[in-house]
Amino acid sequence: GKSNGEGAERQVDGAKVDKAFKLISEESKVEREAEAARLKELAKVKINAADVMLIVAEVEVDKKAAEMRLRENGGDVVAALRSYV
Repeated sequence: GKSNGEGAERQVDGAKVDKAFKLISEESKVEREAEAARLKELAKVKINAADVMLIVAEVEVDKKAAEMRLRENGGDVVAALRSYV
């Protein structure tokens, strides 16, 4: 009779796992949507190409990373540079 009990437990665990994965995928969907919205807002921030190049030169990051950091700091190159320190 012991093996039947183990089988039943395994099914319960399977249901828990399925439920957990469902929750995780829903959370990650919400996170992806939030991130997309954040990136959309950041894309609206006006940045100066010269500032991007300054960050690239000073911090030795790629252009995309420099642009993102500059946008996250509202286009303020000094704040962007300080954020790396």
